[in-house]
Amino acid sequence: TSVAFDPDARTAYYTEDNYAFRDLIAVDVDTGRKRMLLRDARIGDMVMNPADKSIWGIRHENGLATIVRIPPPYSDFNQVHSFDYGQIPFDLDISSDGSKLSASFGEINGSQSVRVWATDSLSPTSDPVEIARLEMPPATPEGFIFAPDGKSLYGTSFYTGVSNVFRFDIGTQKFEALTNASTGFFRPMPQPDGSLIAYEYSGKGLQPVQFRP
Repeated sequence: TSVAFDPDARTAYYTEDNYAFRDLIAVDVDTGRKRMLLRDARIGDMVMNPADKSIWGIRHENGLATIVRIPPPYSDFNQVHSFDYGQIPFDLDISSDGSKLSASFGEINGSQSVRVWATDSLSPTSDPVEIARLEMPPATPEGFIFAPDGKSLYGTSFYTGVSNVFRFDIGTQKFEALTNASTGFFRPMPQPDGSLIAYEYSGKGLQPVQFRP
């Protein structure tokens, strides 16, 4: 499934029917009450834009991947930008001010990167303005999300042979390893206090670990 969360509304948005055309469902996390928002929308990789509470995602149809925007009350969506055949964005994230959008990005030749675009440059008729790009060949950078200040991204990659956490500075376009794991760290989440939470495989399964600056 794909999940986006609005902490102010205490509502999670997720997809069902994932082996077919993907329905968009909203659930109140306090009451468990669910409601259907969009049926057969074909949208995944969702993320909540904190600036205007719109949901952004990727829609797949006819072999093309399209970034879409679902504005409140989430009853319809707008096609923002369609990529060329063979170009596949995934793992979307949006900065806290809504000005930048990031995605892992696969090319038809198999190369993988993370792209950062100016959100207001995404349109159906022109190529988006690329602010930064992270390449870590031969590894795939995955799950990169914005720091609270929007100046860097945190994610993971098997660049060292094991999944480790990396920080990518958007201004300098340089990356650095933050962990040196033997079993692998996954899904890093920067916190407002400057710490970082990531998940590590251990004898008890997947466990959260907090790193202090």
